[in-house]
Amino acid sequence: MKKNLFSAVFVLAIIGTTLAQTTITNNWFIRPLDIIYGATDSLVSSVVVSPGSTAPQTWDFTALRGVTKDTFEVFTATSGAAAAAFPSATLRVPFFNGDGYLRKTGTKVEIIGYSGDPGLGSPVTVAFNDPLEFQVAPLNFGMNMTNTSSFRFTINSADYPQIQALLASQLPAGTNADSIRLTRSSRDEDNIDAFGTINLPANLSYDVLRVHRQSYNDTKIEIRVILFGGLLVQWIDPSTLSGGTGGGAIPGIGKDTTDSYLFISDDERQAVANITMSRVTNQPQSVRYLYAPTVVATEKTAAEPLELTAQPNPAINEVRIKIGALPTGSYRLRLHNMLGATLYQTAVQGNETLPIDVNSYANGVYLYSILDEKGGVLVTKRVTIAHP
Repeated sequence: MKKNLFSAVFVLAIIGTTLAQTTITNNWFIRPLDIIYGATDSLVSSVVVSPGSTAPQTWDFTALRGVTKDTFEVFTATSGAAAAAFPSATLRVPFFNGDGYLRKTGTKVEIIGYSGDPGLGSPVTVAFNDPLEFQVAPLNFGMNMTNTSSFRFTINSADYPQIQALLASQLPAGTNADSIRLTRSSRDEDNIDAFGTINLPANLSYDVLRVHRQSYNDTKIEIRVILFGGLLVQWIDPSTLSGGTGGGAIPGIGKDTTDSYLFISDDERQAVANITMSRVTNQPQSVRYLYAPTVVATEKTAAEPLELTAQPNPAINEVRIKIGALPTGSYRLRLHNMLGATLYQTAVQGNETLPIDVNSYANGVYLYSILDEKGGVLVTKRVTIAHP
């Protein structure tokens, strides 16, 4: 009898632990018009990374005080300038000074291509030959996953004067280079090692799974050199050059490893917290966390559309925001940058056009929204400021 009673208690304990675990479904996948507000705190002495456990845990991150804030916005792929290059893409997100094009299915969201200027001085468009998994589902405690991704692209150095000049300073006399090839490969090894509840600033609390992620990245750059008047053509690593200014290490090129912990909730569309560990001390180095729940900038239904446009777009000195009819109530027009900082806001009633002086704003992309009296976003759109 004692043996049976012990067995029953043991089984009930296992069942209780299992029921306490969180399952992450594809509800956490990003969607068009999502706006996610994040903050980063680099003074994180209050953050403790607990060991993995089969029992539920509670993480208190309420002392975080992020100074750096950012905004993560999701668009439809077809709205992007390079949409034709990625016909299977369904979503588009900001990615390395450009756009990442994503393909979304019922089990994963993966980055399949990129278009933008990664720092070359001119835009490139490149497809990932091995897509980068951005989100996957379902996720459960105890899972181990490995995700690899890679891409390669080649450019004509003559199209990039700054790069051409840099190469000329590095190459030995009598050597020319006409092309540059960049290759990047990565491998993420994920272990879902804990589950429980996380408490964040602004009274935010979520049931989460914790993912321990180790990322291994390898970035290579090669140049195609022409020797002996074209008799010999080969790809070489420019860091091995001994001519010109001496070659040497190139920033951002080579192998690197990062160690992080992601806290994922089924109620949000991005990790609610992401701890980056120091490679020197193996202690938390920084934490990026949500400082406000995901804003779904859902437009009104087709039966009751909300007209909201900006003209001219791009704007130079002034932009005129045209607002259509609004239901009875209190509303605000808000203009903010991609970091979420409000630059302009005013009360609106609808059926009006508001001129905004943008002479003092830096060139770039901005967001403008209509908010209701509770601060809910009815619709958000983008306007570009481009001073000559």
